[in-house]
Amino acid sequence: KKEVAPEILKMFREALFLHIHGRDIEALPIIAEVIKQAPAYREALKIAANMQDCQDLCLNARVGVNEQQAP
Repeated sequence: KKEVAPEILKMFREALFLHIHGRDIEALPIIAEVIKQAPAYREALKIAANMQDCQDLCLNARVGVNEQQAP
């Protein structure tokens, strides 16, 4: 299993905190950056899928993800 860099985890935690507190507008750009830098990080994809207005983000993030990394 591939490790996620500490800076990515920090960004993810910030986005998760914002999402939990109903601040998806602020969380979305952060989670988008997390997905951009770690496209196989499933937890980030799950959170993005739960956010409003994230359909395009989720679809775009999946493009280019290696099939072996995220089946």
